[in-house]
Amino acid sequence: MDAGALHPRLRSFVEGNYYKECKSVREELKDVMRPHIGDNHTIYIVSNTTHGLLAILSYLATSRNLIDTSDYLYPGFEFLQRDTASEGQWSVKTHICPVTGNALSKNELLGDRVVVDGAQSFFTASHHPALLHAKVFIAPFHKNLGIQVGMGMLAISDDVDSRQIHDVAKAAESGAGNINLMLTALNNLKAEGGSLYNCTVINNDKEILDFAKRYQIEIVTPPGLYGPFVCLKTDAGSPLPEIFHKFGFETKYFPSHGVLRVSKLSPGPLESKIDFSKVFFEALQYTVGHNG
Repeated sequence: MDAGALHPRLRSFVEGNYYKECKSVREELKDVMRPHIGDNHTIYIVSNTTHGLLAILSYLATSRNLIDTSDYLYPGFEFLQRDTASEGQWSVKTHICPVTGNALSKNELLGDRVVVDGAQSFFTASHHPALLHAKVFIAPFHKNLGIQVGMGMLAISDDVDSRQIHDVAKAAESGAGNINLMLTALNNLKAEGGSLYNCTVINNDKEILDFAKRYQIEIVTPPGLYGPFVCLKTDAGSPLPEIFHKFGFETKYFPSHGVLRVSKLSPGPLESKIDFSKVFFEALQYTVGHNG
């Protein structure tokens, strides 16, 4: 191996061939992940959700002849050559909106030319099973799964009628990845065993919605989500985050939307669902008393 493949000062991280070691760890990571994804998808490891989406966009650009490959092309980039058989309109959909909680139904995730952003549903006990019905989905490892930052997955159903889309995805995951990130993800995945899912469910039932309406609290998450978060309209500097923290929730404020996301992480197996609707309602009632 020469410096054109890997600089000598970087070879001390791994004994032997760095690229082969990366591939070996990557494949083991997929094997350990496989029981949670099923046998219908080919798994490709990427940096994050955006990386996976850009891989799909590269594929779509080739199908529309938007990339000139007439000059010399590095053999590893041959996937950019045009695939005329795949021309047609594709859709990109977000399964669970992170700033409203709106969720697509399982039927809305179906279709041969649908790419699903599963960032907020991946490894949630409430919505992970539905995500697996998508032919193509992308998701990160740092959210509900929580095994590593800077890694994610592009999953493509084996019955998607295009060999080239798999070639593009394979190219996206190949090369000199960060083996330390992959090893940490693999070790965390193994260590967590069956407790990998976020089992929190919160449902805005009629009692909660009626209460919120009475006190002019705008809940933007629709009823029936049964997911790990609820979104509320509020202003910057609101005391709501501190109050929800007292009740064991975490919060994230989206200033451009004026939305506060209230969430809860409860690790456990897929079959387990822990209902925090009552605690959420108690926190909501406390906010009214706190504000007089």
